[in-house]
Amino acid sequence: MLGEMTQTPIINIICKSEILYEIFVEQYSNIYRQMHEKGYETTTKFLQEKLGRQDYCMIGAWNVRYWVWEGEKCNVYSSKRGLEIEVDENLSIPDAWNCWKNFTKRLGENLGN
Repeated sequence: MLGEMTQTPIINIICKSEILYEIFVEQYSNIYRQMHEKGYETTTKFLQEKLGRQDYCMIGAWNVRYWVWEGEKCNVYSSKRGLEIEVDENLSIPDAWNCWKNFTKRLGENLGN
């Protein structure tokens, strides 16, 4: 599990590839667009429907509550601030991209590209 590794937001790795970064930003935006089009007010409710019940909740910095779905190579966090995906900071760009593709596949949404 990621808890034993140093985590970083997935964007910190993907942004090293200009092409993948552009695709990522478009797809990430599409998650929010589709979420709002379907009437979800929060990322948490959206993710709970798509991914099932979270593994746990935690209180993070500034007393923000996070709902956490743990994965083998990435963790998904949802809070009032939105959605964040964290991966091991030592992942390669292709491995980070595969984590993103697996996450979007689990959502079952058509995010473009």
